[in-house]
Amino acid sequence: MDDRTSDPHQMKFLSSPLARFPQSILPQSELRSISLCYRKLNTQRTLIIYCSASLKQFQY
Repeated sequence: MDDRTSDPHQMKFLSSPLARFPQSILPQSELRSISLCYRKLNTQRTLIIYCSASLKQFQY
């Protein structure tokens, strides 16, 4: 597991509400789709549900 907090893309990501989620266990592509999903839905409650589903799906 590598921590990419110095990655510029991650730094941008950390300023969003998604920063509360453990992004290290999700693949980068999944992060992007969650981000798009968040922008479309624009409600944090829905994001939490979506993210929980993703976490279950992508758990190692």
